[in-house]
Amino acid sequence: MSGRLRAVGATLWSSIVVLAASTLVAVALSACGGPASFCDTHECISSFSDGNGSIVQCADGEWSHSGGVSGACSYHGGVR
Repeated sequence: MSGRLRAVGATLWSSIVVLAASTLVAVALSACGGPASFCDTHECISSFSDGNGSIVQCADGEWSHSGGVSGACSYHGGVR
């Protein structure tokens, strides 16, 4: 397999893993009442409900819904 094809395969695999993880989080959030319920039990950043990525914890301990998006947790010390 060529190096370029191997790199494309690795990128595709990474995307599948992220998509699967995001789907599991979405199912879990749906089962417990959605993002508002998540923030009832976790300290979320003020713009959590505006996010459209995966859920990640910021370096300061707060949670963001912008994982995988450039600038996620930028005002919170970056992604943990």
